[in-house]
Amino acid sequence: KLNEIHRTATFAWGPGQQPPIIAAGTVSGALDDSFSNASELELFQLDLTNTQSGQGLASAGKVSTNSRFNTLAWGHATPEKPFGVIVGGMESGELELWDPSAILDNQSSDACLISRNSTHTGTLRGLDFSPLQSNLLASAGSNNEVYIWDLSTPNKPYTPGARSNKLDDITSVAWNNQVAHILATSSTTGYTVVWDLRSRKEVMSLAYGGQNSGSGGSRRGTSSVSWHPDVATQLVAASEDDSSPVITLWDLRHAHSPEKTLTGHQKGVMGVSWCRQDADLLMSCSKDCKTLCWNPRSGELLGELSQSTNWTFQAEWCPRNPDLLASASFDGKINVFSLQGSSNDETAASSEEQQQQQATSDDPFAGISAAATPQTPSFALKQPPKWLRKPVGASFGFGGKLV
Repeated sequence: KLNEIHRTATFAWGPGQQPPIIAAGTVSGALDDSFSNASELELFQLDLTNTQSGQGLASAGKVSTNSRFNTLAWGHATPEKPFGVIVGGMESGELELWDPSAILDNQSSDACLISRNSTHTGTLRGLDFSPLQSNLLASAGSNNEVYIWDLSTPNKPYTPGARSNKLDDITSVAWNNQVAHILATSSTTGYTVVWDLRSRKEVMSLAYGGQNSGSGGSRRGTSSVSWHPDVATQLVAASEDDSSPVITLWDLRHAHSPEKTLTGHQKGVMGVSWCRQDADLLMSCSKDCKTLCWNPRSGELLGELSQSTNWTFQAEWCPRNPDLLASASFDGKINVFSLQGSSNDETAASSEEQQQQQATSDDPFAGISAAATPQTPSFALKQPPKWLRKPVGASFGFGGKLV
């Protein structure tokens, strides 16, 4: 663990070439310890040279918002706008575009707000920028609504096709990483629907009933969907149902059943994130307060990254530096981790020792406090990630020649 942000917030990593920045928006449906009803969008610059601060990261800029956030996306970085655009899916159903450069300059909320749109008629739950065409944004939410936005003309969204009868409230949306016109959405009905924007129609629907699904055809809600970074026909979907907290890996070439089913969470899975630089690394977070790392190719559980005292509802890889990842939970923290670990392990160990000493003191509440504090999990990769492996082999031959 490198550092933390003391906010109950949904977050997004900055897409540009600048040092890592995290945008955090006050999440809807939750209160922090101060019972504040403030709604804010804040930016935090990750200082990798200082990982010993117990106060967490300090805000580098913030603005007040009219409502709280259900989801955040950050993308569309260009030479003209190196910090890109932050998009917020608000609990009011509005889609808001913010200028991160103006937020870092501590300008007013009106100066930072680029636009506000109320095309969605219900709650907005999913946002995703296209990795192949950064000007395209997909948004999805309740009432089976999916819209595609071109940020060059953000006031004219269009739909991917006729509304699917397999979907109800949509929980997430994801662009294919290899084919620019393919999109996937997950829903509370348990179905994941794949869309083709060229033909403007639904091309496939996926659903996993689980081992206990009977003849009634009951479906468990799907909370999140993510495409394989390299293989255009593969995706993962996460089940939010506590009785079947699984992650299913699908291949669209034979989609009658999932290729693999990843089991390891004790309660419903709330989010998945696939590392774009190494397809053998998949992260998931759950109502069991854990953040787990998987190898989806082998189906192996690699280890536990973190454990909080409340639901962990979001986990994301840093797009610029894949060694960095973050998770957000309802205990009021966004934790930032490194796959290679940090010197904070010793700090965590000393903190646990202090808590044990407090538990043996005369304070009758000390034991309760210590028991409520999650144990620091251990995690180590069995092989180096793809970006640290040798890209080529070389050998010196006779005469000083390099082959």
